[in-house]
Amino acid sequence: MTSLEARKALLAPLYEAYNRRDVSAMLSALDPQVEWCDLIEGKPIKGRAAVGDYWRGQFELMRTEVSPLTYTRLSDDRVAVEVAQTMRKLDGQLWGNERVLHTFTFSADGLVLRMEPS
Repeated sequence: MTSLEARKALLAPLYEAYNRRDVSAMLSALDPQVEWCDLIEGKPIKGRAAVGDYWRGQFELMRTEVSPLTYTRLSDDRVAVEVAQTMRKLDGQLWGNERVLHTFTFSADGLVLRMEPS
């Protein structure tokens, strides 16, 4: 079982890259077979290229900032991250501000294999 600190060392830079809109850095933390949830349409996205396209499209629609608050190891070696999420329209107007939970599953290589929101 990989330590929580090792998981945080992968996930914290992923969130930082997201806030910088650095898609290349974000994708480097993902397994090639990653499954990500499209939060707008509520459907799964599969593969690094598709996830990268999703993020680029999302950045064209809104500005979202995410700040990890807590990291919790689950019994099955997944990690749940509670984040403060602020969404703004492109003109800066506040669209939403909430706390959400992201649950991550990891590949044998230690990369993100799946993210599930709740």
